[in-house]
Amino acid sequence: MKQTNITSDVITWSKEQIKASSKFKHRHDVLDAVLMADQSYTMADVETKIDDYMKGGVE
Repeated sequence: MKQTNITSDVITWSKEQIKASSKFKHRHDVLDAVLMADQSYTMADVETKIDDYMKGGVE
């Protein structure tokens, strides 16, 4: 998988790259709900957003 952005040693990924990853292959519906197409995310960001969503923390 190609990295989209490296800033201060933090690797970020696009929504499409995250959806294509094997780590989140069973979470496409949640990823569509919590990620914006025009933004980049770290893996920690994605995991936090999924956790918040699953706990009902996303409006």
